[in-house]
Amino acid sequence: MSRSKTFLTFFLFILCISLIRAQDSSIDIGGTDSAVHKKILIIPFEPELYMSDMDREIGKANHLNQNQIVEKFRINFDRVLENTVQLKNETQSLLHDESSVDENAIVDIYSGISFEFTPVKRTQTKKEKTISSVLLQKKTPQKEATIKNGQVFTVRDTLERYMKTIVTDSLLLQRLNEKTHAENFLFINQFELKNSFTDVIELQNDTYQRELRIHFSVLDKKGVELVGGVAKCRFTNNIVLCNEIVTASFSCAAKQIADA
Repeated sequence: MSRSKTFLTFFLFILCISLIRAQDSSIDIGGTDSAVHKKILIIPFEPELYMSDMDREIGKANHLNQNQIVEKFRINFDRVLENTVQLKNETQSLLHDESSVDENAIVDIYSGISFEFTPVKRTQTKKEKTISSVLLQKKTPQKEATIKNGQVFTVRDTLERYMKTIVTDSLLLQRLNEKTHAENFLFINQFELKNSFTDVIELQNDTYQRELRIHFSVLDKKGVELVGGVAKCRFTNNIVLCNEIVTASFSCAAKQIADA
């Protein structure tokens, strides 16, 4: 056999071995062995933490009472969120897996957590950090309240906050981890439907919008918050049918949470 043929045979042999090894070491994105794509357990919001400026209109248009509206949105958002998050992570929802965790388990979770309003963490660009640094140096101290002509004037707090999950039962996440094998926990803390307008003219002309606001926290099994904030999506004020509200805003909010 010529030297060129021998070299070609050897090269093909090495190439085959490399391909086999590459296949054996490939990572399954949907697998639970990936360090990045850990299983997530979704905990829905408590019905008491549902807030809405438009329930009278929703109830009239959909022939639903208050409890029916809350439960419809609670179940539908949970389903949309589960379908969205599972594109990136193995996901389990307490509302849709009654075989392993029932409604009583959800109530047990609610009794083991509390909430606090916390400033939203916002990642600044390099340019924004420079501007903030300059403004901070020039900024003069402000009083929280002043009195003028006998009236109290307060400085408006424009810092955005979100409702954050605080675990009060030290064994709660351990029990959930043992039962569901989830390593991260996505808490939906508050569900809001708010009227949103910049001036009275929008209100008078009936051109204002509404905003869905979802407060959420993602905790690891040690109770450390990995990410938290508010997902916000707007839609026109003439949308009052439940299915149309779901279509107009739920996927948008779920994607923001999944991306976070």
